[in-house]
Amino acid sequence: MDREEVFQLIQTARMQGKAPDLRRADLGNVDLSGLDLHGVNLGEADLYNTNFSGANLQGANMVFANLMKAQLHGANLAHANMVFANLRDTHLNGATLSGVNLSASDLFGVDFRGANLSEANLTQANLSGANLSNANLDKANLTQANLVQANLTGADLNWANLRQANLRGANLAGASLQWADARQAILAQVDLTQADARGIWLEGADTTDATLEQTRLDGAILPDGSRYVK
Repeated sequence: MDREEVFQLIQTARMQGKAPDLRRADLGNVDLSGLDLHGVNLGEADLYNTNFSGANLQGANMVFANLMKAQLHGANLAHANMVFANLRDTHLNGATLSGVNLSASDLFGVDFRGANLSEANLTQANLSGANLSNANLDKANLTQANLVQANLTGADLNWANLRQANLRGANLAGASLQWADARQAILAQVDLTQADARGIWLEGADTTDATLEQTRLDGAILPDGSRYVK
């Protein structure tokens, strides 16, 4: 299926008052940049290296979809359902999600290993159980995001906004959180072993039973509002 076929299918479905259905479609390597794909059903679709740059995928169903190496720069994925979608790339050259809008999206259990999520909007997103190891979340907005039991080992969270995020039981070993804003975040039982958290803002955060072995906290603002002194 090519770009024109996808466009015609969507137009026909909408003229009939139906939600466009592209379940299990083979759209690998297809250029769908800039298309209005809101509400489209892409469940279990093969979207390997598909170009969605600037596309509107608001409310789309992408459950179990294969999005390895997909290009999603600037795409709107607000309220999308991406449960167990595959965005993995073992060579850290994965899905391009920089600047993407994933606010309030359901990303439970998604494989984001090595994905580029720099400056992404993940406000109130459900990332519980997601694998974000070695992902780039530099300057990402994770305000009120659910990251319970998420794997963030080796992730880049420098300057990320984690205010009121729930990271209970998350693994952040070896992650970089320099100058991240984690005010009022839930960090109970978090593993920050060998993490670089210089300058992090933790005022009001719950760090109960957090593992901070060899964590770098130079200049950090601690939960009680005091500054960390080495």
